[in-house]
Amino acid sequence: MISNSIFILNDNQPKNLNAESMSTYSTVLTQVLKLASDEQMRLVSELFARSTILSPKRSILELSGLGKEILHEIDAGEYVNQERDS
Repeated sequence: MISNSIFILNDNQPKNLNAESMSTYSTVLTQVLKLASDEQMRLVSELFARSTILSPKRSILELSGLGKEILHEIDAGEYVNQERDS
């Protein structure tokens, strides 16, 4: 089963992995690197397709109210005018 976790790669090192997961990741990566480039691309495509299927659908409405503490004392009309002028 594919995990829903997102790993951010920096300097070829995955972040947020425990020792066991890191060992599994390293083993899988070693095997993937042995594949031909077309097989690697096929694998990437399949993993991407599965990750988008497993990802929960999100609603734009979840963003409602975000940032209100930043804008709570700013007049909306004045803000929009400043943005238009910039």
